[in-house]
Amino acid sequence: MNKNKLLRAVQYAIGGSVLASSVVALPALSEESSAEVERIEVTGSRIKRHDLEKSAPVSIVDAAQIEISGVENVADLINRLPAITGITNTTQAGSATSSINLRGLPGTATLVLINGQRAANNASDGETVDINSIPPSAIARIEVLKDGASAIYGSDAVAGVVNIILKERYEGFSVDVNKSVSEEDGGDSTSMNLLFGGASDKGSFVIGANIYKQDAVYSRDRDATRVTPQLSSAIPSGLAAISGYKTNDDGSVVFTGNEDDASTVTRINSATDLSGYSGQFERYNYQQVTSEIPDNKRFSIYGSGTYELSDELIVKGEFIHSDTEVFETWAYAPIFSAFEVGDVSWKATSQYNIFGQDVADWRRRMTDSGEPRFFAHDTQFDRIVLSLQGSFNDNWQWSAKALGSQSRYHQIYVNVINKERLKLAVGDKDVCAQVEGCVQMDPLAPAGAMNEEQWRYVLTDVQMAGKANVESYHFDVNGDLFELSAGAVGFAAGVEFRNERFDKQPDGLIENFGTIGGVNLKATEGSRDVSEAYAEALIPVTENFDINLALRYSDFSDFGDTLNPKIGFDFNPVESVKLRATYSTGFRAPSLQELYLGDSEAFDWLTDPCSADNAGSTPATQGCVTQSDPNILQFLTITTGNSVKLEAEESESFTAGVVWSPAVDNDFNIRLDYFSITLENAIDNPKQYFIDKNAAGDTELGNRVIRSANGNIKRVDVTYLNLSEREVSGFDLGVNYALDTSIGGFNFGAELSWYEKYNDQAHPEAEVIDRVGTFDNGSNAGLLPEYKLSGFVTWKQDDLTIDLRTQWMDEVEDLAKADSMIDSYTRFDVTAAYKYQENWTFSMGVDNLLDEEPPHVSTVPSGIEGNTYDITGRSVFFKVKYEL
Repeated sequence: MNKNKLLRAVQYAIGGSVLASSVVALPALSEESSAEVERIEVTGSRIKRHDLEKSAPVSIVDAAQIEISGVENVADLINRLPAITGITNTTQAGSATSSINLRGLPGTATLVLINGQRAANNASDGETVDINSIPPSAIARIEVLKDGASAIYGSDAVAGVVNIILKERYEGFSVDVNKSVSEEDGGDSTSMNLLFGGASDKGSFVIGANIYKQDAVYSRDRDATRVTPQLSSAIPSGLAAISGYKTNDDGSVVFTGNEDDASTVTRINSATDLSGYSGQFERYNYQQVTSEIPDNKRFSIYGSGTYELSDELIVKGEFIHSDTEVFETWAYAPIFSAFEVGDVSWKATSQYNIFGQDVADWRRRMTDSGEPRFFAHDTQFDRIVLSLQGSFNDNWQWSAKALGSQSRYHQIYVNVINKERLKLAVGDKDVCAQVEGCVQMDPLAPAGAMNEEQWRYVLTDVQMAGKANVESYHFDVNGDLFELSAGAVGFAAGVEFRNERFDKQPDGLIENFGTIGGVNLKATEGSRDVSEAYAEALIPVTENFDINLALRYSDFSDFGDTLNPKIGFDFNPVESVKLRATYSTGFRAPSLQELYLGDSEAFDWLTDPCSADNAGSTPATQGCVTQSDPNILQFLTITTGNSVKLEAEESESFTAGVVWSPAVDNDFNIRLDYFSITLENAIDNPKQYFIDKNAAGDTELGNRVIRSANGNIKRVDVTYLNLSEREVSGFDLGVNYALDTSIGGFNFGAELSWYEKYNDQAHPEAEVIDRVGTFDNGSNAGLLPEYKLSGFVTWKQDDLTIDLRTQWMDEVEDLAKADSMIDSYTRFDVTAAYKYQENWTFSMGVDNLLDEEPPHVSTVPSGIEGNTYDITGRSVFFKVKYEL
């Protein structure tokens, strides 16, 4: 990558140019605050302190920033931060849940907390918290710790922590209604937020609620996704690979009887002899049917209460409930018979087979039914926390907390194929005749010619349910140990006992791998107990030099114990300059899904080296007996959990930075931080690597790849393994400036992340790949721009506020296609808000002001990388808020 782009981006950031973007607005995205306030607990430390300054870098997004952005999905807001990159699932990408990925590491490496405590992972995969389950109106601020924190919080805090702080005190009532309208078809959204609270001398309470609905965006309604770059060979008229036949230049099919001849044929008319078939066909564009953004709606409610039982004893309680429904439209069910578990051959004895042979490889798109596949996801999330807080004396406080949280989901798959019935429908006609209700089906019937009795026999609906639970009990103390000449030594310690459970329960057809076009998997069930203890100290060595020490011991019932330290320091050589650094070790215990997942089927977009023209003649393909079909892009994979061999991921993290806040201008600061994460024993199921080893002739890992007689991959069997190592390093640059003028106040801010290195090694013997500036659809890293920039400029005069934000991502190389680049991306959003007579606020804005389209990606089915870019296009939103 051209380093001149870094210089150009830095100039934008330092200049506070509006060409920088941010998810944030007013007040400025801030890591530092010099205001003297009561002692509070800041993410990354359990020791309460007077301000937000600390040794580790923390980005803070507060309620005002969330409100003026107009964003109603919290994940969409956070994912625009430069430190967030890689696979950052949101409902905009068609996922039922939303996760956060710091530093391009998998979402499992980022710990999501609510008020500093854990929550149940989403019940869909049991690996990450659905961050959109929290009502936006209840959020006081979001703290993003960009540093490893296992010594403070335990497992999963390898890349950092996202801590969502909820409002504990609010007096009054507010309601706002937000309507967003897309310039193109689909994507409109409506939301309403309610907030109500009160307080007395003894206590306070807050109740918040959110209702949100977003309409689907269909792939056909956007230029970027209208046509898939990977057209499907499962076509509406069906096709079949048959031997002993050949195709003439005019497409006609003739019988030769020669076993070396082969023809792929489709049906062109209703004739019952070879004149009804052709060897020429067009592939299918399923993007005319699919939803790129699903219909989704959400209801969530939050409550919090505090009451003073005495001067030294406080009781607190909080709860969250959310219910999210996501409705996706997928293309009509495809059948790839040769790549299914079990024999789905079109038998020679079928009443429609004229070729005199069993056909193992036949394909069809089930458009005859007139209805595509639908997937309905209903996810519910609950969390309740009860706590007692007290003090031993003026210097020491204690707290005892009990937490219970659960995520539940229910999925229905509509218009998928019952595999057992399909086997009968394309099997021996005499066997079918003996089964009640069985109807023979012609896999090569002309498109639309299959009658209702035939397609209705093989189509079905199935369902699956799951649950994820966490229960924990904490006891913590916090206070000053003793006085040094530079001040008191702060100290915090505590213990935690936690139980985690996760299970998936598919119906019988799914469990027996009896569907096509949906998902097949065995039941999954696992649990663990965790016991932990930690201690942390903040030592003021001199008046301008502090050391922060932390140590945590964790004992897991299913993989063992671990001890993780952390050390950090703050140094102020002069009043305007702050130097800071941290070093820590971290770990991530294998998730319950990685340990206990039952056999799980997927069709992954991977690359077979044996499909190359020179297959078998290079070291990388010396294991290829014959060239495989280059038109096959999806492969059947079966993934199984590995409770026997998996160990925890281990990491080392280092950060070092400087903060400059000139004493002559307290409204200006610059922050520069270096970060480095080394992750060993990384848990992965690198399916592409297994295929590459098979093609190279490996007899260990390569044996997990099963090929047919003609060299095509039939199945890839994988388990989760401690295979890879990752090294990630780079720099974060942040700038904030506030300026008062005669025409109003201005706030400028920008953040830039430069990824210097992302070395990824799939196996100790594998090649080390530097993924900076690349996209690899076959990896768990996703899209990793070398530079990602965000910033804002906000102007405020009296009751009027105007905010302009932009987001820029560098171009990246697509590793799956030689010399293929994915263009850079720049997006602008603008908002204007006017406060009228104290009680009313009217806002309007334009998201994606210049209607920037996502860059084209030719190696993914949709043509865009939906985990990173928004397909909605330009939209206008209006918001009315009333406060009392």
